[in-house]
Order: sequence, then C-alpha cells, then structure tokens
Amino acid sequence: MYFPKSQIKPSQFTNGGELREKVTKNEYRGYFFQTSTNLFYSGKYPEDSPIIELERIPQIATGNNNEELFGDEGADDFVPNEPVSVVEETNYFNLPRAYLESNSTVLRYTKPPRRPIQSYVSPTKTDYELGEFQRYFLKRINSNIYIEVTNTEYQLFLTKNNKVQYHLYICMQFPWIITGRDRKKVGEINYKTLKGKEKKFKVIGLVKKFKEKYSQFFKALNEWE
Repeated sequence: MYFPKSQIKPSQFTNGGELREKVTKNEYRGYFFQTSTNLFYSGKYPEDSPIIELERIPQIATGNNNEELFGDEGADDFVPNEPVSVVEETNYFNLPRAYLESNSTVLRYTKPPRRPIQSYVSPTKTDYELGEFQRYFLKRINSNIYIEVTNTEYQLFLTKNNKVQYHLYICMQFPWIITGRDRKKVGEINYKTLKGKEKKFKVIGLVKKFKEKYSQFFKALNEWE
C-alpha cells in the first residue's frame, strides 16, 4: 500500500473508543496512520504489515468531522489527549506544528505506552539446583513475533499496566527444564511445553522461535548431585 508522505499523518495512537476495524467491527487499540482523505489504517506507516482498514466508531463519527481524532505528528514520543478543533482536515497536513498549536485548543500531551523491553535470560545456580526455571514471552497479536522478557516486565503486561502496550501482546509463561540424565528427553519435555502453549493460545511460531534448541541451557544432573 502506497501513499505520498505529504498525504498521510503517521504514527498516531489510540487507547480505544475512537476506531474499529472496518470489516470485523472490533474496537481497535494501537498505532494507526491517517490519510488526507480521512481514511484510517492500522500501523504506524503504510509500509507496516499487515495493514487493516479502520473506521470511526459511530458515536465518535456523529461529532464534527473536521476534528482530528488525535493530534499532529508527535510520532512515537507524545499522544495528544484533546483534538485539534479549528483547522480543516484538507489543510492540516500541509501546516506547520507551530501554526496548529497557536490556532487550536490547548493540547495536553502524555507519554504513550511503550513496547516491551526484550531480555536475554540465563538460569542461575539456584535454578539448576531446582532443575528448571520460568520463562516469560510476549507475542505480538498481529504477527508471529515473540519477545522474551523478565518476570517484572511480564507482570506489567499481564496486569494491563497503562505504561505498556499490553493490548498488543499475548502473555505466555512456562517452565523450562534445564537438568536431567538425558539431554534428548529434556528437549522432548520442553518441546511438548512449547506445543502446549501454541495449542492453548491458538498461535504458531513459538516452537520455531527456539530453532530446535529445546535443550537450551541443559546440564547433566550429575553435575548438581
């Protein structure tokens, strides 16, 4: 999908209540971009994939159609809480920010929720004594991207903390066996764990994420006896 840069307003964000998917009518939360013809699509930019066409939720659409749902290109750092009210949409995309701010309602900005912070985990001595440790993953809902995170980061998404983009990710936690008498058997157990998570959440790609390293971090049991 291609749009001239001068005709799009990229990197907008909604916490919900303003937009929905045009086909499924499901409420949409997350990043989107807007065209100069007042069309809305999921993703920060037209190059993002997959692109889903969006539309205003009816109770919002019945208001002034010349209002912007969200403010100007504050991009990834800021999200306006109030709409611009006096600049017509057809001219908005070609006007400088200074003009808009001086001719609009007072804009209040809050820092948008952030993406998850990836971590590279490794088991501790205590974990080896226990024979396993817990692993925490977040899966992007619209792609097969899995991110391993710490328990602290995982809890922010699990408890739907407003500081993070919890609505864009599926939370997964599972035990990972790291000791035993047979590396192959340990790998088989971990493989079944991954397959079980895929089945439970009706997703794919978690098994592939490990690239057949199902006995990752394995150490023979006799090393801890």
